[in-house]
Amino acid sequence: MPASTRETPLCRYHYDPLDRLVDCTPFERTAIQRYYCKTRLATEIQGTEQRTIVQHDDQLLAQLQREDGKVTATLLATDQQRSVLNALDSSKPKALAYSPYGHRPRENGLLSLLGFNGEQPDPVTGHYHLGNGYRQFNPVLMRFNSPDSWSPFGKGGLNAYAYCSGDPINYVDPNGHTLTGIVATFTRRHSLTVEITSNVQGILNKRGMLYKGHRLGYQLGEESTLLKLDDLSIGTINLHTEKVETANANLIKLQNELLNNAPDSLAKREAVAYREIAIQYPTVLNVSNSKDKAVVNLHSQVMAFEHHSSALNMITEIPTTASPAANSAAIRQLK
Repeated sequence: MPASTRETPLCRYHYDPLDRLVDCTPFERTAIQRYYCKTRLATEIQGTEQRTIVQHDDQLLAQLQREDGKVTATLLATDQQRSVLNALDSSKPKALAYSPYGHRPRENGLLSLLGFNGEQPDPVTGHYHLGNGYRQFNPVLMRFNSPDSWSPFGKGGLNAYAYCSGDPINYVDPNGHTLTGIVATFTRRHSLTVEITSNVQGILNKRGMLYKGHRLGYQLGEESTLLKLDDLSIGTINLHTEKVETANANLIKLQNELLNNAPDSLAKREAVAYREIAIQYPTVLNVSNSKDKAVVNLHSQVMAFEHHSSALNMITEIPTTASPAANSAAIRQLK
């Protein structure tokens, strides 16, 4: 009969009632207590030491470390996916590098809690506990250690072990289930913009309108390319107006969503200032009947659509991460 082998525990893991990882401590070390703000790790306490992550929405700013009454601030520089690329404390900056799937050499030490994609590596294995401990991602094997409960028929995809569908450069997987990120965000924005535009494509293709010899609109072309409103009934014109008005409301909603998630920057302030410019409507028509009024309403909505579309283009160009100078200013305010 073979002799029994004695297993040596290397790390202990504890979860709270919400299935979030609250303790990930190498064996025989002081236990760690984790605290979350919504879905993000906010604070760790280990004995007399406390480490706190300072962030605004999804933007990492700094780590504050308190021990024996002494507070040390470390400024974090990240990329668009929240990966910590540089950590600057009072002594000198510490550059960090990762493979496309997040592996980093042991000697490439971290000065902060977080690393690849803003996730904290396991102190023993170096794996990442995605979804606040839902399952571990192995950056060496470039796959998860356990299958996704949402696979293969749900949003987890056919491959239950794949990470970001094999594209970790453009995607992230913060919850261990579904990918999101730069490409996913752009695709969502782009698809919504296309959906909004498609509702008024018949008008936009013309890039202008013609009524009683007057050219109406921003980007006017040859007369043969303009939408001739004289041939349309009042009901049809009002229907066009309703579609463009709905498209404008959706554009404003999308603008607000993107602005709320964008960090403060010069580009953001310029986009907001442009969006708030009062739209000037040329008064080329003398309104004398119901059809004239319907045409004026349509003209106003079309011009507003052009303005909101231009504003949306400016907003989508806003950098999704704050500059190091902005982060430095935030740390000075904390101190």
